[in-house]
Amino acid sequence: MLRKLNAPRVLLALALAGCDSSLEPTRAAVPAPFIESLAIDFAMYRDGGVFSLYGSPFDPAFRLPAGAYVPVEVSTSRGDAEMLKLVPMHCGETLCNLIRIEMRPGASVLDFEKSIRAAGGRLASASTSWDRPHSGMVWALAGNASRVAFELFQHPAVASVMRQERYFWMMRDDSALRGGIAMADEPVRPLDGTLSVALGDTIFVRYTTGDVVTLRQWTHHGFNAP
Repeated sequence: MLRKLNAPRVLLALALAGCDSSLEPTRAAVPAPFIESLAIDFAMYRDGGVFSLYGSPFDPAFRLPAGAYVPVEVSTSRGDAEMLKLVPMHCGETLCNLIRIEMRPGASVLDFEKSIRAAGGRLASASTSWDRPHSGMVWALAGNASRVAFELFQHPAVASVMRQERYFWMMRDDSALRGGIAMADEPVRPLDGTLSVALGDTIFVRYTTGDVVTLRQWTHHGFNAP
């Protein structure tokens, strides 16, 4: 973690080094591996947050080449259609595309969402202990968590940034894949990078491995709060 104690910018770069080792700008799709299951990370499920899928290949030795991704088709019953890119979940002992931020006293992450979006991220979750949560998780949409963290750290309302550690239930799973796209109750604009979903909509996921097509669907019952 890096707090603002007159830290030079180079220190921030060192503190976040390795954050993007598996998340170079995605260039090419690769043949999809057989995945044991694809699940939604409902901790990220909020209006203006991220629709996130994760899963583990049957082959624990599977590794994506640098810069590659596995495509997943995501659509909604209201007519939106987007492509989600599965990439490695882990960068060393941290989650590749997640950043934890803590605000200075009196500041709320909910009031900081515009700046988070401008930096190329989305507020994926916020602490729920206070009416005005002072900490939260930011998803770097472009896969460049170091750059997003660096931009957020420059803001005077931000007290600290840190990389998110691995989830304890996936500590030994280096093959795990994860992907996310922005999600909001907004007008439908297919392939714009934001999944448009409203109350009662059905979300469809289509994952193709060779000749095998896996279909999943969920009914949207509402966003988590905050």
